Amino acid sequence: MAATIHRLPITNPDAAIGALQQRYIKLVNLKSQLPSRETIQTPEALDLSEIIKILPPDFVKLETNQGGQDLSSKDVDENNPAVDETSFAFAFFGWDVVKDGSSGLLECRACFRRLGLWLYKPKEDGKEAIYQKLSVADEHMEYCPWVNGVSQSGTGKAGETAENLASGWEILAQNIRGKHRR
Repeated sequence: MAATIHRLPITNPDAAIGALQQRYIKLVNLKSQLPSRETIQTPEALDLSEIIKILPPDFVKLETNQGGQDLSSKDVDENNPAVDETSFAFAFFGWDVVKDGSSGLLECRACFRRLGLWLYKPKEDGKEAIYQKLSVADEHMEYCPWVNGVSQSGTGKAGETAENLASGWEILAQNIRGKHRR
């Protein structure tokens, strides 16, 4: 099997950011089922708040979103709509709401991994969550192009080592930075 069979279609910045936005909107509508921001871990090499600050201005629209939730409420500044960091972290790393709409489940459509969000939330009876931390990168399968540079970038260019190949989330960050510079 070729190392690149699982490549993500993220080389076009507009398409990649558009897909990120679609995942984000679905996840914001599931916000009450997501674990707290303190539970979510991202790779040390990523400054998620820096990425959020340079998102295209229309990333979060002021109109009512797909779930009917009014984003023009107290969470949104007229000039700079607020981005929910938890929803964004999941969307940025390729997590999406399962297609059948199962409550409290996210999936990666590249590695077919599913996450039961209830495992990371405190119980209604006050008991602690089963797991205290959720790494949005490490929960993917090891071959997933969202976290594996070889799967996403193949063999790369001559002279590149596997460690220097960019994973899906790294390419997405490059796309957002490039779009911001333009």
